[in-house]
Amino acid sequence: MQHVSLTRVVGPLALMTLGALWWAGCSDTAGPRWVQTVKAVPDSAHLAPGETAVFGARLLDQDGNEFPDEWLPRVKWSNMAPSRLTLLRQDVGVTVTAVELGTSGVRAELGRGRATVPVYVHPPGLARIEIEAPSLPTVSIVSGRMIAYAHLFDASGEEIDPYGFRLSWKVADTTIALISNSIHAFEFAIVWGRQAGQTRLRLIVGDTTVSKDLIVIREPLAPGAPLVNTVSSTSLEVIWRRDVGGASDGYRVFRSTSAGGTFAHIASPGMGLPAFASMDTVYVDKGLSPNTTYFY
Repeated sequence: MQHVSLTRVVGPLALMTLGALWWAGCSDTAGPRWVQTVKAVPDSAHLAPGETAVFGARLLDQDGNEFPDEWLPRVKWSNMAPSRLTLLRQDVGVTVTAVELGTSGVRAELGRGRATVPVYVHPPGLARIEIEAPSLPTVSIVSGRMIAYAHLFDASGEEIDPYGFRLSWKVADTTIALISNSIHAFEFAIVWGRQAGQTRLRLIVGDTTVSKDLIVIREPLAPGAPLVNTVSSTSLEVIWRRDVGGASDGYRVFRSTSAGGTFAHIASPGMGLPAFASMDTVYVDKGLSPNTTYFY
């Protein structure tokens, strides 16, 4: 009887406990959450000594869902260069004050997430920047490069020394052109064309940006002096060098009866025809006078 009585008491309790555990597991469909990603806002700051910036954070879980603001006071903020910056902790972020010229950073950490944002401390007084380049900057793929220069000005319009500033050059469409010295900050940009088209050249100094149109062309190569062969007593064959850049839409052939005389336009091979027609670099000049010297 004692054995039976024990079974009757324990058995129902065990079943009730297992049922409760099963219900709790099914009800929590989201499962555990943790901070997977920390994003600092803004993603950078450009300050002169004495200026301040306020950084905040966004916290995301492993599924990309954002945590409520109640979690923000838990974020740990670190100063990557205490000699250049000071940090003042706020309830949901941090206030940064620039002290010394140079590059520094602020780091935000919580859980598995970490974000480090750069803070650039530059000299005071910058009011305006300009790009010095031709009025319509043009780069030829065939003949070379273009150089653009940066100019910095204060509020009175006086040009200031760019030393200590972070200068960045960018091309809006890198399939059209590229900057060969973009890895480092320079007072000038060396721009090379990649394919014919139009894009924009940008100069970024601190949080100020200025841009300029940039044209890339395929400049045709001059064909040079032609070679002339005799075909018959009244015909001559004129042969010239083909444009290896493939930029020519056609050619014009000029003829004279004296080296220093007036050259008359006699033919336009390839003009107005499909592009492949301009590949023809031979012209046969017919109906000429026998025993006569011609110049092309």
